[in-house]
Amino acid sequence: MKASKRIFSAAAALALLAAMPACGALTFPAHANSAPAYWRGATASGATALEKNCPIEVEREDLTLTLPELPASYYATAEEFLGYGANVEAAYTFYNPTDEAVDVTLAFPFGERPDYVYGYNYNEEDKFDDTARYTVTADGEEVARDVRYVYRSYDRDGFHTVLTNVASDEKIEDDFYSPDLVCHTHVVDATLKNTGEEQGYLSVMLSYSPQRTRILFGGNAVYTWGVREGEYQILYRMDGGLTAAFYSLGEEPQITAAVYSTDAAFKAVRTPLCAAEISDGETTTFGALLEAKRPAFIGENNYYNLIVADYFQMSDNFGALDVLPLSFREEELSRVYVYSLHIPAHGRVLNTVKAPLYPDIESRTYLYRYLLSPAQGWAKFGEFHLTLRSNFEISDCSLPLTQSSGTEEEFLYEYTHEGLPLGELTFLVRDGAPSQGGNVISGPFPILTLFVGVKGFFVVAEIVAAVVIVVVFCVRRRRK
Repeated sequence: MKASKRIFSAAAALALLAAMPACGALTFPAHANSAPAYWRGATASGATALEKNCPIEVEREDLTLTLPELPASYYATAEEFLGYGANVEAAYTFYNPTDEAVDVTLAFPFGERPDYVYGYNYNEEDKFDDTARYTVTADGEEVARDVRYVYRSYDRDGFHTVLTNVASDEKIEDDFYSPDLVCHTHVVDATLKNTGEEQGYLSVMLSYSPQRTRILFGGNAVYTWGVREGEYQILYRMDGGLTAAFYSLGEEPQITAAVYSTDAAFKAVRTPLCAAEISDGETTTFGALLEAKRPAFIGENNYYNLIVADYFQMSDNFGALDVLPLSFREEELSRVYVYSLHIPAHGRVLNTVKAPLYPDIESRTYLYRYLLSPAQGWAKFGEFHLTLRSNFEISDCSLPLTQSSGTEEEFLYEYTHEGLPLGELTFLVRDGAPSQGGNVISGPFPILTLFVGVKGFFVVAEIVAAVVIVVVFCVRRRRK
């Protein structure tokens, strides 16, 4: 048995070494100190109705993706970035089957700016307006629209509810939060002086009911958890001295604070190095606190609704809610166009939305995503037709594309389905290689090909086959 294992190990090593020259086709992520190996793009999505029980039907959606070029991982100027030409266009033929005209409010999420806007050299003063690249039309005419900001990503649960809330022109109602809710400021001063320690932790213990109190903390808080029912702890890492400020909303909690050594901070039974000083700051309202934190680029009601219905819902932790970053930078938030359409009784409107295509980039692999699932909310969905024009080889497509006629530079792929397809549309472009016949790989191993490439997958298969052949040959010779 041991001899067989040695034969297998030696054979595998020989097979792998023999196959190494062919492995140039394998493309693994390259990691270097000078630049990141992964760049986040922006997930594309079509339009969705915000009203509940909307009677409007989608008779047909024509989705067209055009890839004349791949994005760079760095753009030196706004002009270079705005010149990038890949885009997606979704044209919806809406039908109103009712006997009355319908005014429907729609949301068109068009995402955040991708990481490769100016690379990592992007500065606040270099901001530019790229919203002109995102268009909304109805029967060929531009549609008036407002920009809203959301924190939650498209693929998270509850995104449609978030869209509805941030699209509201009024501050939303909530069971706990209101603009007039009392907000208390608490300040804790701590020091490691005269303790013999250079580093340690400030522990703030809070006793309160989450039904009557919420805590907003931030700064350099590193851990929060519920110790027992009604009692919660916030730990701040210390290096010398520390002043920690946090807020309580509603009823004030009972607060105790002490400094602990690094070793003792996480123990159930522990002895403090020293006490910390607790004082009260100003008392204000929750609405005033948010208004003081609100970035200039976002409206008052949009910001309030974003925080209450989106950000807080994502970060709730035993009723203690991370206060940072209440003041967001624009590139940290996803953007949504909100607009309205008037569709007459038994009438039709052709609504077209258009946006750039920003894939994720990992090494030299480009991952494109377009969300189809938001369209499930329409009362009825007719024919779905996809057209993909690309100058590059497509692989790992989630839909079974068919190659159609094209040109020498551009290949054309199509897909038609009666009703909305299940799942989302995803596909890869690898290495920036021009298409050689336009083969679309949607095979059984998309995860493997994601990392090693289509050619790399076949190289791996050849290696495995070589190992098997060598092992079988060696075992048979040994038996003889």
